[in-house]
Amino acid sequence: MRRCRRTPCWDATFEDKVAGLAQVMCAYTRGSAWFTWKEDRKGAIAPGMLADFIVLDRDYLSLPEGDTRFLRPVLTAVGGRVVFEDGQCQP
Repeated sequence: MRRCRRTPCWDATFEDKVAGLAQVMCAYTRGSAWFTWKEDRKGAIAPGMLADFIVLDRDYLSLPEGDTRFLRPVLTAVGGRVVFEDGQCQP
């Protein structure tokens, strides 16, 4: 699922069909886990869950529309282990 972008041929009648950033994040995480029947192990950061996640350089939910393309990862963890760190992430 991808967040809709406005284009020169944007039809205002579809305005209510544009997903918000929080909806997109939920679809990628909890929605994907549910779709693959793994919601008991994936889709949330919680004890006992698989820990694949990223830390971004800015707050994803506070960005203006269209600015998500400028986000950069500063840390990536797979299976609870850090596999990438760019040095910007602080404890």
